Amino acid sequence: MVSNAMNLDEFIEVDDAAQPLENDDGYSTGPESDTTSVTSSIRRHVKENGRTYHHYKEGKYLVPNDEAERDRLDFYHAVQLAILKDQLYLAPIGDNPQRILDCGTGTGIWALDMADKFPSAAVTGVDLSAIQPEWVFPNVKFEIDDLDQDWTFQEDYFDFIHVRQMFTGIRDYPGFLQQMYKHAKPGGYFEFAESGFMLHSDDGTLTPETKIGYMFERFRECAEKAGVSLPEPEEVAEMATDAGFVDVKIVKMKQPWGAWPKDKRLKHVGRMCAAVGDQHGIEAFCLALFTRFGGMTEEEGKKICAEASREIQTTTHVHAYNELWHVYGRKPEKP
Repeated sequence: MVSNAMNLDEFIEVDDAAQPLENDDGYSTGPESDTTSVTSSIRRHVKENGRTYHHYKEGKYLVPNDEAERDRLDFYHAVQLAILKDQLYLAPIGDNPQRILDCGTGTGIWALDMADKFPSAAVTGVDLSAIQPEWVFPNVKFEIDDLDQDWTFQEDYFDFIHVRQMFTGIRDYPGFLQQMYKHAKPGGYFEFAESGFMLHSDDGTLTPETKIGYMFERFRECAEKAGVSLPEPEEVAEMATDAGFVDVKIVKMKQPWGAWPKDKRLKHVGRMCAAVGDQHGIEAFCLALFTRFGGMTEEEGKKICAEASREIQTTTHVHAYNELWHVYGRKPEKP
C-alpha cells in the first residue's frame, strides 16, 4: 500500500527526496511514500477573499489556514477547555495510552497538550495544512494527509483516536468512522467533538431577524449546496455503532454566543466565544461557503459576517447558543 501521509519533518526543511517511513511508526509495509510529488503543493497556499487556504487537495477544506485562523484555533482550544473544565477529552482512556491519533490536528495544540500529559505516548497529528510548529515534544509528529482516503496506519493500532472541529474536512462520515474502528486497537477508544450547526434559544430571543440567526441560516444553506454534511451527534453515534464500536456515549454542553448567561462560568465561556466570533473568526467558517456556493460577492459575504460579529460582541439581548457535543466509544476486545 502506498502511503499518502507525510511526516511534517519531511518537508518543513524542503528536502527534495522523501524519506521512507519506518514500520514502527504504525504504517503498513509498502512502496516508498509519494511525499516528493506533493511537497511543493503543500508549501503553497491559495489566496481568496483576503484569506489563504490549503493548496494540497485544494478546495477540500473550506476554512482558511492563515495566521488569523491559527490564532482562532488556538484560542478556541482554550474555549473548549473552559467548557470541559480543563479536560482534553471525555472518553475513559485510562492513565497510560501509548498511541494517540489526532485527526484534523490544525495547529497541533491538542496533540501537544496530550503529549505533555502522556510523555510515554506517541502522538500523531494529521491535517491537510502544514501549519503545525517545527519544534515539538519528542513524542509528537505531524503528518499531512487526506483522512477521507484509506488510512495507511497499521490496523488495531491506536489506543485513542480523536477528531475535533473538522466538519468540512470529512465528506464520507460512515467511511471515516469505519477507518477509526479499523485502526483503533481492541479496547481502544475514539472521540468525535464538534460544535452543533443549529442555534438555539430558550426564551425566544433568537429570531430570523437577528444577525447571528441570519448568518447561521445562510451558512447552512450554502453548506447544503456545497454537499457538506452537518451531522447531528445522534447520527455520528449511530454510524459509530454501525462501524462496530460499543458503549457509545453522547455528551452535549451549551456554548453561548456572547456574555448573556447569568451563570458565572457560562458567562465566562460566552465572553470567550464572543472573542472567537470576531469578524475574522466568523469569516473563517462562512466566507468560502458564501462566495463559492451562495452566489455572494466578497463584500456581501463579509458584510453578513461583520454584522453577526457586531451583534455577538455588543448585545446581550439575543440569548443564542449552540451545543458543543462529544461522541465517544470503545472498540471491543477480540474474543
